[in-house]
Amino acid sequence: MNEKGPDLSRESTSTAFYEPQILLAFMPPSQRQRRIARAIVLVLFIAFVVTAPLLYFQLPRVNAFIPAFETAVFVCNLITATLIFAGYAISRSRSLLVLATGYLFVALIVVPHALAFPEAFAPSGLLGAGAQSAAWLYVVWHVGFALFVIGYALLRDFDRKPPEYKGPAAGTIGSVVAIVIALVCGMTWVITAPESYLPRIVGADLSFMGRHAPGIGMSMVVALALVMLWRKQRSVLDLWLIVVMFALLFEVGRLVGGSVRFSLGWYASRAYSLTTATTILLLFLSETTTLYARLATAVIKGTA
Repeated sequence: MNEKGPDLSRESTSTAFYEPQILLAFMPPSQRQRRIARAIVLVLFIAFVVTAPLLYFQLPRVNAFIPAFETAVFVCNLITATLIFAGYAISRSRSLLVLATGYLFVALIVVPHALAFPEAFAPSGLLGAGAQSAAWLYVVWHVGFALFVIGYALLRDFDRKPPEYKGPAAGTIGSVVAIVIALVCGMTWVITAPESYLPRIVGADLSFMGRHAPGIGMSMVVALALVMLWRKQRSVLDLWLIVVMFALLFEVGRLVGGSVRFSLGWYASRAYSLTTATTILLLFLSETTTLYARLATAVIKGTA
């Protein structure tokens, strides 16, 4: 007797993969996860308050710090982007595609930022950079990531239904990667080539706007992203992205009163930046390990 096997068509496969139980972007957070997230945000806030009085206390200048630090940021964000792109390939979630693009953007923009930073690789920075180039790349880095998170939050409502199969995801991901590379190269050229025409936002004798506007502007965009995530949070990924945005808000909040390189506040802001780079990566690694452990346990029990 010829029985019909399971339908393994592309449409059914795509729908089958779109299971909230196996994707962090759709899995609801547990109470334990919420408590841990709140505890981390509280620790970040306490550190922000405790170090506030010593914000401009000058510490030793370590020129190797920026290359080492931004190498870590590059690697963490690139791996995170890869993991989220993999989630997009399974779910075809447009919000995940935007979020992965945001992490890829950060991974790439830190490269010209490190190269342009004064005395990291050259006295005035590479790429023809001037005194303001690294600072403006830093602004683009943080505002850009916040805008991608806003895009992710806006598209969350479109991910409630299983998407239709639209062919291999490699083409879409490849196109996105090419666009982000071109975008980063274009922004780097715009910022470094006509650097003398950029408003001054670092250095002595800054205007009121030069001293305060960058920090205020970045804080407003990050706060908007945080509010939108808070309103639409439904998943484990949403919860930990909120932690990321709190860390980012504390980081750029340090710049509201102006920035002094190699001060206590400057070094502390890099600690927050590392938090934003590693949080989602650690979440994916932790949850993936947990899922594999559960699968292995189920297989062992099934074969016993």
